[in-house]
Amino acid sequence: MLLLGAVTSLPEASVSSTAALRGNAELAVNNLIGSVTIQIVALALADALVKRDAISSLVVQPVVLLQLASNILLYALLALAAAFGDVPLAGAGVGTWLLFACFVGTLWVISRERGPA
Repeated sequence: MLLLGAVTSLPEASVSSTAALRGNAELAVNNLIGSVTIQIVALALADALVKRDAISSLVVQPVVLLQLASNILLYALLALAAAFGDVPLAGAGVGTWLLFACFVGTLWVISRERGPA
């Protein structure tokens, strides 16, 4: 499952990385937000087609819902940074540093929830 997730994310990651390296921030951000939007639409359609239960009711492990909540937080921060602009700080924008800190924080929270491997 991890391999499938990584492989399906490679096109978005490569386009966004290339766009960011070439200075095209609009393409990088819109590509990320657009790919997530398409995934949400696909999940909503799948949820509508599975009429017995909501897809989220099939998730057995609470950590998966925690991962979902952390993704929503990170994409909301990304959208806010894109909408209101950014201020340079130490080679990146303040929004970038905030996103990075929140990403590390959510990884820490998720790893604590999961427990030792």
